[in-house]
Amino acid sequence: MEPVLVVDSANASRAEMMDLLQRASIPALEAGGIARATQLLREHAGGIGAVLIGVEPGERGVDLTVEEFRRIDPDVPIIINSSEDRLVLAGQLADLNIAAFIDRAVHDWRARDELSIATYWCGDYAQSAALCRELLAVLIEQKDENGKQLYPIGGTRVLAYPAQHYAVADAKRDDAFMYINARIAEGRSDAAKQKTGDAMLAVVKRRFAELFENRLIGITLQIDESPGQVYDAKHNNLHPLFNQ
Repeated sequence: MEPVLVVDSANASRAEMMDLLQRASIPALEAGGIARATQLLREHAGGIGAVLIGVEPGERGVDLTVEEFRRIDPDVPIIINSSEDRLVLAGQLADLNIAAFIDRAVHDWRARDELSIATYWCGDYAQSAALCRELLAVLIEQKDENGKQLYPIGGTRVLAYPAQHYAVADAKRDDAFMYINARIAEGRSDAAKQKTGDAMLAVVKRRFAELFENRLIGITLQIDESPGQVYDAKHNNLHPLFNQ
């Protein structure tokens, strides 16, 4: 698993995060300032699983820090650790694609759980962004029996996000679970729907093969069809791009 880079000018909170990561068996590097953090990002180019940034209430310039890190590694997931209101921070950083927010003020066990979820989600094992792109690609590739595209490009989307609270199996271990739900409109044949599910499952199995060998995990993939909808509105200007 790739290490998490902890960036926090407050020594106590940085030490706390390093301790939580260690207890969660997540490798980590630490930096007390932006200069050291950027140095580590360059030294480990493409090899950082996530950057965990400590933010004090009312702290300014967080957006500039994130932008600086993005210039070095555009794809690295950013996690914000702060006692500031999450909605306030999310609003301030809305355009910067923050992967997760962790509440610094909560109890130790809750912080450890949140940190574990966020870092596993952002790190090498989960690779959520890559999984989204691969599932999107395989959906767009699907054809019906007549060779016609099954799912319109402009109406196909894949979303991924971690559960903030969860319990898996007997809840006695750090077991993992992934639930994948595809919703489609009616009108496609049973064979086409079966082919779609098999193709999606193959992508998921390939993406999580390494994790499957090293961690207990349950993966469920379901396709739901929504016939007889009482209301189905779409406001979309994407279709003209692909229907020429």
